[in-house]
Amino acid sequence: KVVWVELDLPQVTKLRRQLDMETEKHQLLAGSVLETDWMNRLPNIASENIMFIAEGLFYYFDEAEVQQAFQQLRENFPGSSLVLDVATSRAKNKKSLEIVSRLGAPMKWFIKSNRDLIDMGLTPINILPLIQAYPKRWRYFRWLALIPGIRNSNSVIQGKLEPFK
Repeated sequence: KVVWVELDLPQVTKLRRQLDMETEKHQLLAGSVLETDWMNRLPNIASENIMFIAEGLFYYFDEAEVQQAFQQLRENFPGSSLVLDVATSRAKNKKSLEIVSRLGAPMKWFIKSNRDLIDMGLTPINILPLIQAYPKRWRYFRWLALIPGIRNSNSVIQGKLEPFK
């Protein structure tokens, strides 16, 4: 029942189409999540059967832009699923911020806790700390997962976009 929709900038979507297969259940759309025109290009499917993937996206928006995107998704697709990665304020250290800024992609949005997501209308269903999602990457440093502040500083979250009441 679920259709996997990936929205990205036109250049990235063009590259993804060369590397990945698009099917009826896996849609690639070119556009900006901050605009709404792409929403009209989605297949005619009930909102609760749509899963949006926002991988590596919201970090680079300021809080007002993230709130705007959540609001637009909630208004147009109440009950849909959203999978995103988040960084908490604990991940906001000077060294990593300098590194991504030098790459031309400064990180702007961090959450204090999952309560921030709930306040924007996303009910978390599954939360997976990145350190646990990719244990091979952390090979010699897997023990860091034992420290809650480090383990929970970056996560992948699957949630449900709640309708406005």
